[in-house]
Amino acid sequence: MRQLLLALFILLAGSASGQPTIGIGIGGGDCQGVIRQITQDWFSVRQIMSSDSGLKRPPTSQFRCISPAYMNGAMQRHVGTTQLRCYTLEQTGVCCDADMQFCATL
Repeated sequence: MRQLLLALFILLAGSASGQPTIGIGIGGGDCQGVIRQITQDWFSVRQIMSSDSGLKRPPTSQFRCISPAYMNGAMQRHVGTTQLRCYTLEQTGVCCDADMQFCATL
């Protein structure tokens, strides 16, 4: 009974915040193709991915995969000719593949 109440409390506490969160590393899968596309299209997407407009192309090791499920409620941003779908989520830039299977952020 105590475990049931504890589980219920955790569930309610987690949903009470109402704020979307970024689940870095949670269900992100293998987003290496998205990371490769972001680095290739860096000059088109850097204003979304970083607030530092002068940021040079970052190494792939600085990117993190995140689940596309976290894009619900995110604001999509137009990025020119790239095949990526990019979003702003909690002041963080995120880009996903065209099929919304994989996403990555800095």
